[in-house]
Amino acid sequence: MIYVNWFTTSSNVVYMKYPLVIILLLFSNFLFSQTRIDSLEGLLSHKVDLEKVILLNELSFAYWNVSPDKGLQYANMAYSLAIKENSKKDIARSLQNKGVNYWAKSEFKLALDNYQKSLNIFEEINDLEGISALCSNLGAVYLDINDYENALKYNYRSLKISEEKGFTEIYIIAISNISSIYLAQKNYPKALEYVQKSIAVSKKQSKTSNLASQLNTLGEIYKFKKEYKKAKDSYKNALKLFEETKNSYGTAICLYNIGNTEYHLKNYASASAYLEESLTISNTINDQIGMLLANQNIGLVHKEQQQYDKALSYYYNAFQLAIKLGAKEEKLELYKNYADLYNTTGKFDKSVVFLENYILLKDSINNENSSKQIAEMQTKYGSEQKEKENELLRKNSEIQNLAIAKQTNLRNSFIGVSLLVILMIIILLNRFTIKKKANQLLIIKNEVISNQRDELKEINSTKDKFFSIISHDLKSPFSNILGFSNLLVEDYDSFDDDQKKEIIIALNKSSQSAFDLLANLLTWAQSQTGRIKINKKLLNLKELVENSIAPYKYNASAKNIEVTTTIPSEVNVLIDLNSAVIAIGNLVNNAIKFTSNGGKITIKYHANKNTIMLHIIDTGIGMSTEVIEKLFKIDKNISTKGTNDEEGTGLGLILSKEFINKNGGDITVKSELGKGSEFIISLPK
Repeated sequence: MIYVNWFTTSSNVVYMKYPLVIILLLFSNFLFSQTRIDSLEGLLSHKVDLEKVILLNELSFAYWNVSPDKGLQYANMAYSLAIKENSKKDIARSLQNKGVNYWAKSEFKLALDNYQKSLNIFEEINDLEGISALCSNLGAVYLDINDYENALKYNYRSLKISEEKGFTEIYIIAISNISSIYLAQKNYPKALEYVQKSIAVSKKQSKTSNLASQLNTLGEIYKFKKEYKKAKDSYKNALKLFEETKNSYGTAICLYNIGNTEYHLKNYASASAYLEESLTISNTINDQIGMLLANQNIGLVHKEQQQYDKALSYYYNAFQLAIKLGAKEEKLELYKNYADLYNTTGKFDKSVVFLENYILLKDSINNENSSKQIAEMQTKYGSEQKEKENELLRKNSEIQNLAIAKQTNLRNSFIGVSLLVILMIIILLNRFTIKKKANQLLIIKNEVISNQRDELKEINSTKDKFFSIISHDLKSPFSNILGFSNLLVEDYDSFDDDQKKEIIIALNKSSQSAFDLLANLLTWAQSQTGRIKINKKLLNLKELVENSIAPYKYNASAKNIEVTTTIPSEVNVLIDLNSAVIAIGNLVNNAIKFTSNGGKITIKYHANKNTIMLHIIDTGIGMSTEVIEKLFKIDKNISTKGTNDEEGTGLGLILSKEFINKNGGDITVKSELGKGSEFIISLPK
């Protein structure tokens, strides 16, 4: 039985490609040349029955690194014919070929499904060599999707069978894969131990392809240890072997890794040359992840050389590929690259936009990963009830990984929010300083200007009070974040799961409060600098209201608050879309905040001859006359906690008032303590 080395790619924050070895129960230990493929296809018309199945499987495997779609066509043909011939072993091989071609296309779920079906058949016919090989296949895909527990489980099973039964080549590859898994987990001593063992066996057995992959893995370990010169030497040794065996994937990966190492060594010209060569090969073999990573890293090199236009061009290419592939992690990293470049070039407005996109996508990925982890755990523990001891170990591992991931997410979120806070404070302080200088000049002017002096003093007083509000309301959530995060760092092991969950919920709540404040600050700052333009269009009022309140329905649902609208579908209003959405959304969010659990919010409409009136009515705690008089005034601190202790600054109401005024309308308030509130938006017909 012959086996083959195969590389796939996986990216992380340092833009590396993990080397993986895949075992295929097929026909060659080298990549098929086009001549070899043509020869096989020429024989196809002369074969029938099982001989044709074998040839179809061989062609399917031959195409995985040339044209995976073509490989899938041959695998499906082989599968249909093998079913007809009732040859279970050939059915299993056809499924395995489908798996490898799906893996080449980075369609990992389909690869896993087909590998698992193939493994089930090999287990049914008790083919130990097939079982050992498929376990290694599965382990490699699980590593590609960062499921280290399953990756180790399947590879150790492969290692045990191959060692007991003398399957030398599978044994070598299982060792190599285990080394790659430990590398992905950053367990460098274990990774080094296994890769050195696999290198020794491969040299003894003269397994060139395996040796190349192991030398590449050794380079990754050295790179993580920041021993870049050793890493480069290992990559170059691997590159020679890949070029000898005409392995395009391996060659592209090694060129990429050498270029990345030269980048760390600040040899930018050399780094650019290697990365460009890797990009060329990736384009040739249509390795789109390889193309994405190469473009991104070439952009980083040009950025370090202060060639900012070139850097942006390569970032753009990478970003388009990330969108096409749905590669959220790479897209996230590109947002950071864009923000860093624009910050370096002094384009702070653009830098802020990309930082905002980074934080929004980071939150989305975190939520998605949490849901995925929970679903995976439910499926796993529901199907493995018989393995009591292994189940306990897996649960402990999952809990630990989730805790680490949550700590990391909290830390990253805190860093991101802190950067935005610092940037906003710099912008606001800069504006404040300019105003103060203007005041000092105006003081020495003549009596004509003296009439304006009082107004400027009042503006400065308002600004001082505004900063006082902001500093007070920012301190609270960040004090909570620092306090709770310090608790987790210093006393993590002393808390039980319920306590940890309470702390994490509190952290999330404080982070959300800070983020909401920053979002309103940014919008307020744009409004004050005249960067928000009012572009009135004729919009359907019912659709406008529904779109405005949609982001807040989850908060209402969490408090069991019923939100109803009674707006006729035929009513249109002339208004700017963006400012209207912010204004209406802030008013509804305010109503949710100050309405108790089980309450009700009603949005009604009526009109008279010249005016359209939109009523937002809640059954909340209401307001006193003194509080109503302070609403919509920036110099009045009316920060009040909601019915569930939600934090607020009153800035959202100020924004709502300002935007409605810009659209030619107004907001009025009716409220009594304990009897709810009614905010009325009036707009010209």
